[in-house]
Amino acid sequence: ERIASHVGGTAWVMSVQNGLGNTEILTNVFGEERVLAGTTSHGATLIEPGAVRHAGAGETTIGELGESNSERVNEIAAAFSAAGIETGVSTNVKGALWRKLLINVGINPITALLRIRNGELMRRESARTLMRMAVYEAESVSRVAKVKLEIPSVFELVETVALKTGDNWSSMCQDVTAGRMTEIDFICGAIVREGERNNIPTPVNRTMRDLIRAMYESDPNSN
Repeated sequence: ERIASHVGGTAWVMSVQNGLGNTEILTNVFGEERVLAGTTSHGATLIEPGAVRHAGAGETTIGELGESNSERVNEIAAAFSAAGIETGVSTNVKGALWRKLLINVGINPITALLRIRNGELMRRESARTLMRMAVYEAESVSRVAKVKLEIPSVFELVETVALKTGDNWSSMCQDVTAGRMTEIDFICGAIVREGERNNIPTPVNRTMRDLIRAMYESDPNSN
């Protein structure tokens, strides 16, 4: 809402943030016809204002919210690729958002709670079990929501990403360490909301959401 008056009437607005709900917020302000959705697997660490460490290249995918894309989307993808950010176009951008969500559900909150790097999840049996349970819940919700994930094994994908990004600190772990607000309500919180909508219990995601939230709640009885 704060930037709406600064955005021209023909401009498109795109979110490549983690989680679900970002495009709905943008649509309410700009209208669905001006909103693009996307996801990226590039890893980055904010060192200080104006200084970012690129922790690893990854796939970037964008698309319109419907089941088809205009030529404008291809132009945007080409511009990103020309700038060094290889970008593809998908007619199933909802599936792309959910695939990234499932990865985030399995990695981000657990690494944030334990303050560990991504690869450490694979070396701690209890952490890996928790990751499997969280991802299983999210995948169950996606099935009922009729999301086309287009991947044979969700948990194998999450494990592969955890290993490939083993030296990375997840974005949520970075946020918790720095005392910044996290994306928990758009990651585990999104799974909880979708689960409630479809009558599917999601106790693991609910617990992780509440644990991350609790880090930021002050004692009402403190001075």
